[in-house]
Amino acid sequence: MPKFAFNPALFRVILIVLFVVITQILAARKRANSPKPAPGMQKGSPLEVLRESMRQASDQARTGQSKGQVDGAAMQFSQQLQQPSTIEPESSLIPSALLVALFACLCLMAYRYWAG
Repeated sequence: MPKFAFNPALFRVILIVLFVVITQILAARKRANSPKPAPGMQKGSPLEVLRESMRQASDQARTGQSKGQVDGAAMQFSQQLQQPSTIEPESSLIPSALLVALFACLCLMAYRYWAG
């Protein structure tokens, strides 16, 4: 009676296939759960938004519309381009301690290399 044994090469192939399938499933779930942009919002870079607002302003100036509407469009454009607030670290104690620990490990490794 032949013994049943796992072939290591087959086992590696099965693990790789499982890993690829799981990552594809997780990526598809992430794409499905991502928020959809509102229909009124424009897609594109800030330069495209700037070009569009400048075109609208020039069109309004040509047609002789009131100055208030042009200022309103400029204000709306400046609100669209506001940068988000920067995130500052709460404390630099942990990163500093990690760097000191890394330096100590490197020193110990160098000592063992040259002393041994």
